[in-house]
Amino acid sequence: MAKENFITPRGTLGPYPHLNTADTKFDADGVYDAKLILSHEDAQPLINEIDKRFDAYYQEQCKKLKKKKLKKSDLPYEEDEDEGTVTFKFKMKAKIKKKDGTEYARRPALYDTKNNIIPEDKVLGQGSEVRISTVFYTWYTPSIGVGLTLQPQAVRVYKYEEPNFTASASSYGFDDEEEGFTLDDEAPFDAEEEEAETDEEDDGDF
Repeated sequence: MAKENFITPRGTLGPYPHLNTADTKFDADGVYDAKLILSHEDAQPLINEIDKRFDAYYQEQCKKLKKKKLKKSDLPYEEDEDEGTVTFKFKMKAKIKKKDGTEYARRPALYDTKNNIIPEDKVLGQGSEVRISTVFYTWYTPSIGVGLTLQPQAVRVYKYEEPNFTASASSYGFDDEEEGFTLDDEAPFDAEEEEAETDEEDDGDF
């Protein structure tokens, strides 16, 4: 049976999305992942769909394994009552290994609003506004329990934001009230570097 895709409402990508290239930090084969932030109102249909599919699969596994209860993995969304938002987590392995040993690669397709394919080097950053076409992948393992993963199949980009890897000083706990060096001041070490370079050029035999 073909898996049915669910298209999310337009939302905002959270920190460090990996939709252009797979993240290999914890998995050598790579993983595509992203967080999508929606208003609580916009998020409700997707929450309902996740809960419905998870509950049905959970009951199916309990019946199949002849168990009254099974462990439950965390669902792929988190509500923020203070902000009035819901953050959904999407994740998909970049490589699939079949039982016969064969492998195949996959990646989410990225489109602009005219259905043009977005190149791999046009990296989507936090704050980009997108809709994600996802499938619901249900699974069970004895150690973790019953789970459901949102696997991103395709993304349509409505607002593009480049990745921003520069954190503010305040995010590390520094305030701006201390006195001392600023970029407007003269930096004596710059002059020292210039002198060192000049001396090095003079000592050609060194």
